[in-house]
Amino acid sequence: MLNLLMLASEEAPRRPEALTAAGWTFMLGSIALVLLLFGFCLSRVLGGPGETTDRMHGPLDINTGDTDT
Repeated sequence: MLNLLMLASEEAPRRPEALTAAGWTFMLGSIALVLLLFGFCLSRVLGGPGETTDRMHGPLDINTGDTDT
């Protein structure tokens, strides 16, 4: 009988707290920012050379001055 009273007096396991509106906003904003940054980086890598090819130089185009005689 004492065991039944002890079991009845124990608290039921509590349900975890729900996420607040501010928490949802912060989480969704963070996910959106990461996805936008990922999309931007992916478009930069896979998008091709674009307009910056005139500023890119290979090792043979750079004059370091060490071979001048």
